[in-house]
Amino acid sequence: KNYNLYTGQFQKIEKGFADQEVPLNFIEYLENLGRQNNLSVTINSMGLGASDKKKKDTLSTLDFQVNARGAISDSLRFLEQLENGPWFLEIKLMDLEGESPDVDQPKPKESIVALSLSISVFAYPETSPSVVVK
Repeated sequence: KNYNLYTGQFQKIEKGFADQEVPLNFIEYLENLGRQNNLSVTINSMGLGASDKKKKDTLSTLDFQVNARGAISDSLRFLEQLENGPWFLEIKLMDLEGESPDVDQPKPKESIVALSLSISVFAYPETSPSVVVK
């Protein structure tokens, strides 16, 4: 009855899920977020979540390995923005490691770190992502 009242909210929710076949929007989001935070970012797709390969008609996850390098404040801001961003995701593993400055280089204003994340982003199954109304 009131479906039309909530269409905008349904569409907003749908945008939080990655496309299982071509997760390009999510990858571009990660790249842009890294750029906005002055980080050097590499992203590796690890494929469909292991537990999801057996399930049908449920939400799947796509797994990514994200490595970033930059100032500690930029890395922490990247992490905060990722957690509060528009995507439904889970950070499964995080490693933050300080790097030793080169002896030949001037000492940086703040510590440079390497951030490594294992991320699962929720994705619609191969069937249509649209909301079904009965």
